Amino acid sequence: MATRTLADAIEQWERSLRATGRSSKTITTYLNATNRLAASVGSDRVIDQVSRTDHEGILLGLERLGWKPASQSVVFRSLRSFWVFVLGHPELPVDRNPMHGMAAPTVPGVDGVRAPDVRCTHHVCICVVMCR
Repeated sequence: MATRTLADAIEQWERSLRATGRSSKTITTYLNATNRLAASVGSDRVIDQVSRTDHEGILLGLERLGWKPASQSVVFRSLRSFWVFVLGHPELPVDRNPMHGMAAPTVPGVDGVRAPDVRCTHHVCICVVMCR
């Protein structure tokens, strides 16, 4: 199998996202994260040489730039989705997830319980708290 670069993987992921009908906003969000990774480590980096340290560096950089934890978390989740795609793609020679074991940025005030799901029926509102 030919050596594949990070740029190759990002291109294949974008093609897959578009082919599966993802919204343009979702595609933009995902590509923003992967393009940050490519800018940080080099788009010509061999895909199986991208490391956990590379990802931690991106998140630390966002923190230094003053990004709020919730925004950092969006980048983290986007990159996590990218690696799920890469690991499942038969043409991308990767057998390990470089983000394995990484915890998502902690968002202050979020304790693992989702915001209440408020459903109003007629004149009665029901508040349901859903656990993750």
